[in-house]
Amino acid sequence: MLFVSGDRDTLADLNFLRPVVESLREKAILRTVEGADHSFKFLKRSGRTQEDALPEIAQVIAAWISRLV
Repeated sequence: MLFVSGDRDTLADLNFLRPVVESLREKAILRTVEGADHSFKFLKRSGRTQEDALPEIAQVIAAWISRLV
């Protein structure tokens, strides 16, 4: 299982998500997008946009798939 979450995600709070992923051991991986919320949106002052997160997320997913095949 792959979990991708923004580190500002209030719907999937990392304080709760991390222990779940850890309990799943090698069956699960958690990757976070720094500065992003649940929708992978950033604070305006960060200078990043939701579209900026997409290549980062795609790279995480591609690397995870590569490990499976």
